[in-house]
Amino acid sequence: MCFSTLFIKEPRDWATITNAVKALTRNRASDVRYVGDVENLSDEKSIVDVVVMQLTGDADYALEIYWKGMMELADDAVGMYLANALGAAVIISDDNPSPCTWLRLSPNGIIENIDLDIEKLDEHSIVTYKIA
Repeated sequence: MCFSTLFIKEPRDWATITNAVKALTRNRASDVRYVGDVENLSDEKSIVDVVVMQLTGDADYALEIYWKGMMELADDAVGMYLANALGAAVIISDDNPSPCTWLRLSPNGIIENIDLDIEKLDEHSIVTYKIA
C-alpha cells in the first residue's frame, strides 16, 4: 500500500490538511480519516487514512498518509503541496537509505537537506528528534 510520511508543526486547523489530501486525490476520496496507528486503517478504498503520531522536538506530528491507489505523486510533490496549503515547512524523506537525512520543503519553494540528530532517535521509532 502506497503511503507518504511527513513531519509537520501543529496545523492551524486539520481541515486544511483534509482539504489538501482530498485535492491531491482529485476529490476521489470520499473521506479522510485520522487514526492513531496502522491497526486502525480502513479497508474502504474511497477513504484516505492518515496515521497521526504526536512527536516532541522540532516537529509536532508525523503523518503517514495511506493513499490506497488514489494518488500517484512523489512524496516531494505531496510535501510541497501540503507546505503551501499549511503555509509552513514540511519535512519528508529524501529516499536516501540513511534514516537521518531528510528534506525540508518550505511554502516559498525552498528545499533544504537536513540531518536528524542520531542521539535523539529512538531505537524503534522516531519519538523525539532534533534537526542537527
